[in-house]
Amino acid sequence: MSIKTFDIVRKIRQKSRLGVYRELLIFAQKEGYIITSLIEWFHKYCQNGQRVLILRHDVDIDTEGAAKMYAIEKSLGVHATYYFRWKTVSEALVYKMRRDGFEASLHYETLATYCKKHNIKDAKRVTDTVMKTCFNLLEKEISRFKTQFGGIQTIASHGDKRNRILGIPNHAILKYGNRADLDIQFEAYDPEITMLFDAYISDSSITNNFNWKYGLTPQEAIRSHLTTICLLTHPEHWNFNFKKNMKTIITDICERLS
Repeated sequence: MSIKTFDIVRKIRQKSRLGVYRELLIFAQKEGYIITSLIEWFHKYCQNGQRVLILRHDVDIDTEGAAKMYAIEKSLGVHATYYFRWKTVSEALVYKMRRDGFEASLHYETLATYCKKHNIKDAKRVTDTVMKTCFNLLEKEISRFKTQFGGIQTIASHGDKRNRILGIPNHAILKYGNRADLDIQFEAYDPEITMLFDAYISDSSITNNFNWKYGLTPQEAIRSHLTTICLLTHPEHWNFNFKKNMKTIITDICERLS
């Protein structure tokens, strides 16, 4: 059996990890952490000395998983930030999240989308004009998101395969326009925000054995009582069942081919 075939079989058979996620949050609570969204941390707890676990979810492909993670968080009385792509955003879910004090906003992929549309695969073709055009397109996207779903204060760049091919992240376009025109507080990858984290931790896929990225595990960071921990997770790495697993595999293949 090849490695790729083995990975597909694992993905098909993988069971839900949502119980593990719930236990992680309970552990943080027992260790005295306030668990909240990125924007709530920024306004209420930033640099005030309290232990804070910031929950950020990038909803790349699994809206169902986002709804389940939100339900777990709500049951524990905590808040989180959810960044939705246009293909994963759900008006009903965004409404419920905001009603319950969660942050729900835009996971933009403006540069990647533009380059796919214009068949740009070489970074040399990503000119200043392209970057400025994408900045203007992002401004329109933010306005559209606000019109459809209500106001937003932060946004986060999505990492598409096309960005990896080009070696240019979507958030690079933010340097090519007047940030004030976007009418947001900050972008999740802004250095002046991330520098305030004592630990920034991200989950990973089944292909990487669900290993945690960027140093410490959440458990290690929490046991060490680091003051500000930002935990980035993706619902598709936690929400598993046979039907959903098959859908995810098909979606992933389609995105890789695009």
